[in-house]
Amino acid sequence: MDRIVNQMLHIAQYLEWDPTELRPILKEMLQGMDYDRDGFVSLQEWVHGGMTTIPLLVLLGMDDSGSTGDGRHAWTMKHFKKPTYCNLCHVMLMGVRKQGLCCIYCKYTVHERCFHRKCELSTSCDGGELRDHILLPTSICPVTRDRQGGKSDGSVSAKGELVMQYKIIPTPGTHPLLVLVNPKSGGRQGERILRKFHYLLNPKQVFNLDNGGPTPGLNFFRDTPDFRVLACGGDGTVGWILDCIDKANLAKHPPVAVLPLGTGNDLARCLRWGGGYEGGSLTKILKDIEQSPLVMLDRWHLEVIPREEVENGDQVPYDIMNNYFSIGVDASIAHRFHVMREKHPEKFNSR
Repeated sequence: MDRIVNQMLHIAQYLEWDPTELRPILKEMLQGMDYDRDGFVSLQEWVHGGMTTIPLLVLLGMDDSGSTGDGRHAWTMKHFKKPTYCNLCHVMLMGVRKQGLCCIYCKYTVHERCFHRKCELSTSCDGGELRDHILLPTSICPVTRDRQGGKSDGSVSAKGELVMQYKIIPTPGTHPLLVLVNPKSGGRQGERILRKFHYLLNPKQVFNLDNGGPTPGLNFFRDTPDFRVLACGGDGTVGWILDCIDKANLAKHPPVAVLPLGTGNDLARCLRWGGGYEGGSLTKILKDIEQSPLVMLDRWHLEVIPREEVENGDQVPYDIMNNYFSIGVDASIAHRFHVMREKHPEKFNSR
């Protein structure tokens, strides 16, 4: 059994997991599979015990219940830093490691022993507390098209001739949330926000703006009814996202909420989202978005037409205004401040 445990720990290290707490868990599971107590796990014992032990399958990365498309929970082993109670027996997870099984989407949590009480355990995943925002795997339907634009039979050739696309069919009555995060905002505060949203929501609905900007996320949600957008960044990030929404030619412009990061958050203040995120509960922020009323925002497109044709001179800029606009000394100061913040983001955390 030690050889099996060591091999699993090598895989865990390759996946950048912390193997310290995995060893006793794996050893305990394998000992439970050793029915004849001879110190070895035979093929029959492995088939009988291993393939029915969900926590072991999770540790091995073999539990694919989240991708079956039938709405079941997608289980993962989790170490809880705060007091956590089992949703089935309502008893706190005890022990040094406080390990339990947690659905990655609705956060339904149970003891390992409670998991085996399948007659009492609800297997369906409804999205949990954030069901209005979360995009469940059952809502994402793959649509395969060939390069000529025609529908295919869903197979993928060895040459990669087919391109996989997705159609989103959200749960009735919900408003899936597209989260766009600028990881550079707030002295790299956006990087932490990105990781937290990957945990709270479906990672497929959370996009890093460093990877192609807002366009990939908007295209992914293009035909999704009643979706919302959460812009995580400063005023520049919000303006960038609004500009891309204008250019995306969507059938309906989605409502945009703001999670203000960094220092330039005047637009967020106007919309009453505050002057900056200070590490509060993101779950509470998501619930606030769910209950927030819609307001209109004036956006202006400036077009400068010279009176006379001039051969020499600077090119006329293309500008979009969001609520406020300034020229002169304060504009020069704001521009120099922006340049310095781009070079040294770690020095601009205060508000």
